[in-house]
Amino acid sequence: LDMGVDALRAEYRSLAKYTVPEMTSDAFISNHENLDELLQYQDVPCQDQHRIVLKWPNAPTDYIHANYVGTPLSEKRFICTQGPLDNTIPEFWMMVLQEESETIVMLCTCIETGKFKCSQYWPEIVGETKTFAGIEVTNMMVKPSIALTILNIKFGKPDGTRETREVRHYQWLDWPDRGVPPCRLTSMPIIVHCSAGIGRTGTIVAIEYILVECANMCDLLKELRHYRAYSIQNDMVRGT
Repeated sequence: LDMGVDALRAEYRSLAKYTVPEMTSDAFISNHENLDELLQYQDVPCQDQHRIVLKWPNAPTDYIHANYVGTPLSEKRFICTQGPLDNTIPEFWMMVLQEESETIVMLCTCIETGKFKCSQYWPEIVGETKTFAGIEVTNMMVKPSIALTILNIKFGKPDGTRETREVRHYQWLDWPDRGVPPCRLTSMPIIVHCSAGIGRTGTIVAIEYILVECANMCDLLKELRHYRAYSIQNDMVRGT
């Protein structure tokens, strides 16, 4: 706090392109031929370390652009991922089920200022069901005041039985791209995404980290990028 805003911004800019030494992204590179189908941004690699490896039965690939991101409380407190594309929605839901996640936080809208950010990967209307690779996603409830949707997920298991799980989907509607929100989310183990899964997503994880343990900003940025490459995209600050 003694540094002041200008010094903090300068400190961030000195590390803006920082990546983990000897970072590898072999899985990302191996999907190069399918970049347009699987990836939002070709210049945002998914590092191999801490990446989610899909092991769900009949998954078409073990790859999804997602990483575990830890905090002082847990090595797997968050899963940070890119916003699903039409061709990656099945893998997204496979990941949700595989990792037994109960909460999804969406930090963008599907279209922002006329630009595509994320596919509509869940049913919007109460009672509506959408099926992705055998996974049935049903909208059970919507609470517009907090942009909370209760989803009922039905899926088949390898032994032939079927299972049902409830997932809460939170959508943050008013966080502008390359900006900051006026408040913060509560802490909970979550899947969190924006469009690329590094800017707003990295900021939320940073807030959670600081709530648990106060950290030097340079060290925190490096720590987050130890899990998820290029987490936190810019140095914008504004009053709340």
